[in-house]
Amino acid sequence: MNTLAMNRTLERIAAVTLVAMLGACAPQEQASEADAAPAVAAEPASPAGTAVSASPAALVENPAPAAENFARANPSGGAVERVTVTARGIGPTPTVAVDRAIRLAIEQVNGRSVDASSVTMQQGLTVAISDSSLDLASSGFAERVATHSRGAVTDFKVIQQPERAADGTYAVTIEANVAKFVLPATAKRLKLSIAPLRVAGTTFVVDGKRVAAGEIARQLRESLIETLTQTERFAILDRAFTAELDAELARVAEGRAAHQDISRIGQELSADYLLLARVDRFAYEHHERELRTSERRLVWHTGGGTLTLRLVNVATGQVEMAESIAVVLPGTEPTTLRTAIDADAITQELLRQISDATSGKVVGRLFPITVVAVNGDQLVLSQGGKALTAGSRYKVALRGKEIKDPQTGQSLGRMEEHCCVIEVTQVLPQMSQAIVVSADKDLAAVFAPGALELRDEIKAPVVARPVRDDSDEGGEREAQPRKAAPKTDSNW
Repeated sequence: MNTLAMNRTLERIAAVTLVAMLGACAPQEQASEADAAPAVAAEPASPAGTAVSASPAALVENPAPAAENFARANPSGGAVERVTVTARGIGPTPTVAVDRAIRLAIEQVNGRSVDASSVTMQQGLTVAISDSSLDLASSGFAERVATHSRGAVTDFKVIQQPERAADGTYAVTIEANVAKFVLPATAKRLKLSIAPLRVAGTTFVVDGKRVAAGEIARQLRESLIETLTQTERFAILDRAFTAELDAELARVAEGRAAHQDISRIGQELSADYLLLARVDRFAYEHHERELRTSERRLVWHTGGGTLTLRLVNVATGQVEMAESIAVVLPGTEPTTLRTAIDADAITQELLRQISDATSGKVVGRLFPITVVAVNGDQLVLSQGGKALTAGSRYKVALRGKEIKDPQTGQSLGRMEEHCCVIEVTQVLPQMSQAIVVSADKDLAAVFAPGALELRDEIKAPVVARPVRDDSDEGGEREAQPRKAAPKTDSNW
């Protein structure tokens, strides 16, 4: 072996020896470092490529859950989104074929509402399509279509060039993004329209004061709209301001609004049900009778209102509900004292009671109020707003087995039995709270979704109204209620 080979052999042996010595020393150095370092809880191994957080929060075994967000959602009147559609048009010329394809694309998304309602857009598309100097597949032509469609069509392109058929017509296929109006969530509710109320006669009388029947009908309709809207069970459609609504949409159709608003045209909702009503009676009558044994006169008041109600399915014309609403106001006790009645207050009270009774009938037929939660003697009811009043008491029925007519197979409803009496303690916009006054059943045991429904309200006895004494002797003071004189009384 020569000198060079021997030197290389010695170098290899030295290198191997050095590696072995370092390997033997490394565990001791690591062990000494571990003895010197403070004890730290071992972290689980992380998957490959995943960073493990060394922050104190990562060492907490049960981190606190995120706080619940109680913020209300932003109100929405609907939104505009873009929908990509493909359409094929056929026409005597390539430009006519493209025109029809574009209009078909719009109809696929919005129906004929946008195309047929906007004269400005129709004229704009005609201008864009009829310019033969532009290549149908060019970006310039696509920009021209997007501009003249006023935002109804964007990102337009021809994906299949016009082809001439044997009959001389041309066919072209396009792809375009079309603006689509998305209805708000409230539009998914049952849609109800309240027709102008009819009246029996031209005037009503309240304590001798004549009130225009048309004004009573108008106020009652407004009260019904308010009450039924606050139940948040219906999408109430008001036709009284159609002209104002049309004027707003005309701004869009004429190009005076944002381009994307073109998709809002033709989105007016149609009613599922039409509420028809006629006011047959609305009165608070002044009665007088002269006493035989003196020159004094006996005076008292009685009154109330009657309304005939129809709920009609608009699509079929079928009458879903027919009711007669009767409201009786407390009368005044017969008295010989001079009396004064606030006719305006009486009118408003009668309007309120008729409106509440009518709304209750409609809501009760379509959306019966149910118990949705039970916690001991505390209950949560499915409606609020003006559907219920704090302090009111109701009977509650427990619904049982469904009964069907053996001849028609039609459901006749469910067996019912009295469950309890409850009192409403708090009314919220969409629900109410109540307490059990008396119960024949264990509510927690029988509770199920839809099993407990409110029935008749337990009305307080009607008490005669006191009257004011406006005589010169006593001044203005409340007269004590007295029993009505019997018909056998010699004074009658």
